[in-house]
Amino acid sequence: MASKWGDKVGMVADMIANLLCYGRFGEAVSQVCATRDQRFLRINYEVLGNLWPHLHGHVHALYRWEEESLRIGPVYLYGPERTKKEQALSATHSQLHTDLRAALSALTRDAYGT
Repeated sequence: MASKWGDKVGMVADMIANLLCYGRFGEAVSQVCATRDQRFLRINYEVLGNLWPHLHGHVHALYRWEEESLRIGPVYLYGPERTKKEQALSATHSQLHTDLRAALSALTRDAYGT
């Protein structure tokens, strides 16, 4: 039987591992977005643990061409814009998906040797 501390140590270790993964994914998104649009600004991370019993996160690219009020606040401020049909993943995003997969694979290979 695991001790009370053993359970907490494992939980914290899992959280740290998840945050590292979000960081790597954000790095891949940053590389790809900067290559595709010179007005790429930065990445915003949103990591939540309020609804599910585990952490989950979102990585959002921000651009200089976006309205400043949106660039400095949380993503939910985009409102209905972010759920429009044309924003959904589709065949028009296939090259983006390919580029992200390649960047993430390279970062993973560099970090973990796999």
